[in-house]
Amino acid sequence: MATAARSRGEAFWWAIFSAGGVVTALLVPVHIILLGFAIPWWWGSIDTFSYERIHALLSHPFAKLYLIVLFFRAGFSLHAPHSPHHV
Repeated sequence: MATAARSRGEAFWWAIFSAGGVVTALLVPVHIILLGFAIPWWWGSIDTFSYERIHALLSHPFAKLYLIVLFFRAGFSLHAPHSPHHV
């Protein structure tokens, strides 16, 4: 009986762990391609990375939500700390 309860709780935590890995695997490459290559090389101009434009972009609620999901939920708190444990 205790084993069934433990396995049910363990399955929940493994689901959270895998969800964090999937979100990270989807968002990080898009983030790198857009901010690392596409904007500076093709879509950018001199004013693309000015302080005013970056501040306006990061002040938008969707940009804040995206960064929270990218860095804290997917990258640090769900998937990344658990990976070295099994290596």
